[in-house]
Amino acid sequence: MNYQQIIPVTEARPILGRLVENLSIDSVIGLTKGGRVMGVVISPNYLNLLQANTKKVLSKTFIDETTSPYIRDFTDEEIKEWLKEDALVP
Repeated sequence: MNYQQIIPVTEARPILGRLVENLSIDSVIGLTKGGRVMGVVISPNYLNLLQANTKKVLSKTFIDETTSPYIRDFTDEEIKEWLKEDALVP
């Protein structure tokens, strides 16, 4: 994720109003706690855009319920083997 700013929560509290006022359509401000980003501040327009795009992608995704029992996570080894098989140059 590309953050416009990363700010500790303790520093963001007193300036939250200013942070929100200065949000642009695609800016993302990371809020840290204990040195890790634990939350973000984004504009409502950007949130709406993300949700709309997610809905578009999901609407084009088809999952056949009869195959659900056969869906599983693949191991790193399996994926590496497939990548070797799919390589254009041996």
